[in-house]
Amino acid sequence: MRGLVSETFRCSDQSVALAEPLAGTAGVANRYLVIEQGGPWGRDALNNGDLDHHLANQIARLAAQHDVKVLMIRRPGRHTEHGHRNGRAVYAACINSGSVALLAVVDPIEILEINWAAYARDDPSGVYPRSQLITDPVVLVCAHSKRDLCCAVKGRPLARQLREKHGNHVWECSHLGGHRFAATALILPSGATYGRLNRGNVEAVYQAAVSGTEIPQLLRGMSALAKPAQAADVALRTRTGRATSFIDILSVGDVYKVRFGDESQIWTVTVRQDLQSPPRAQSCGKDPVLSSAYFCTDITAA
Repeated sequence: MRGLVSETFRCSDQSVALAEPLAGTAGVANRYLVIEQGGPWGRDALNNGDLDHHLANQIARLAAQHDVKVLMIRRPGRHTEHGHRNGRAVYAACINSGSVALLAVVDPIEILEINWAAYARDDPSGVYPRSQLITDPVVLVCAHSKRDLCCAVKGRPLARQLREKHGNHVWECSHLGGHRFAATALILPSGATYGRLNRGNVEAVYQAAVSGTEIPQLLRGMSALAKPAQAADVALRTRTGRATSFIDILSVGDVYKVRFGDESQIWTVTVRQDLQSPPRAQSCGKDPVLSSAYFCTDITAA
């Protein structure tokens, strides 16, 4: 596959051709701050958009100090169509508590009024005055073309499709990682991260989010879990057809023993991290490199 990534055969096409595993590829985060920022984004969406540069740096610094991942969002459609005359939508999401709050800010400087201690308590309702807990899933479809064109070409039509049908909690978002798995999406507050979405399967993903379930075949991982545990979780969901609670993980070299359980059963999932061959492009325009993936080798119940 070396040299085959081109204008018509992109990194995401190569990933499909190589049958690259999705499981264990999601970004890892427990808490999110999601800020509406219309218009085009640069490579760094927070710092290269329409926010004041000093303010953007303050937000980035505070979020990093409190272990909060920042994402930018915009409404699907032509970027010049949407300003902020009615304020900006800002979401605070905590995966551990399974909750997300919506807050509207008129002036982006108000974002600095965030109560970061509330994030530490996994209490998004306390993150900001006048915030409102919401029950609908928030669907963020990566459409960050400055990071990789695959995300825009494959992600933007899906964001528009879902928003036209399901309303205001569907957005284009900035870089989620894993361009080669485009189209990708993050569901809040579950943290479910998906890959290889298309017009034929994205509605099923949305409906699963509404019902509080996931589709393992398209799942890159649950963002609250470390990557080996993400892969183990997907394997267990595929085997049992249901989700269970993460307990712990033990690693010995490239082999991981991940335990999950519920009120009646404990499972141990063995996952191995192996290099994949041949080398492949991690992003369009990048040279092919060796990359690793996680493979489930055993599931035992006790």
